[in-house]
Amino acid sequence: MDIMARSVIAILDRHGIEKAFVIGHSMGGYTALAMLEQNPDRLLGLSLFHSHPLADSPAVIDKRNREIGIVNKGYKHLLVSQNIPNMFAGDNLPVFGRELRLTQRIAGQTTDEGITAAIRGLMTRPDRSDILANARVPCLMIIGKKDNYISFEEVSMAVRLPAGSERLVLKHSGHMGFFEEKALAYEGIRKFLKKI
Repeated sequence: MDIMARSVIAILDRHGIEKAFVIGHSMGGYTALAMLEQNPDRLLGLSLFHSHPLADSPAVIDKRNREIGIVNKGYKHLLVSQNIPNMFAGDNLPVFGRELRLTQRIAGQTTDEGITAAIRGLMTRPDRSDILANARVPCLMIIGKKDNYISFEEVSMAVRLPAGSERLVLKHSGHMGFFEEKALAYEGIRKFLKKI
């Protein structure tokens, strides 16, 4: 996450962008939090889109280690075929078949090394709860009520947001709200940006 955060800052530098509002989906949210820790003066605010500041629990770390084992045995396709559908709320799968196939195709093109590096990065990221709670910029936290990867109840109760922040609950979304409730997510982001 720290390497990706430095890469995003380098891109901002390259384009002469002094400050930005950063929206990070899932692992992108963990990257946005690393940016907040490394370069807080570069952010106008951030949105954690199906993401949170908490470190992985021991149970999640065990699951991720099993996934690395599956990839190392040459069965990446099993992860793609099982994990990607879980990103959508179950009742949304019949509606978002095209988006599901697109996401599976993208995941299937990721190298084994890329997948295992990403999983290791997820497992070893630190808890950044205090970094977020004490931030001087606001955060829009977008949460899917039917998210199979991030517990709605746990994240709603455990995450403290800085002043001026908001939570947007996507009641019919899993982990892919930009597909599942696209218009509501877009409008929520647009309104939050206007406010700040």
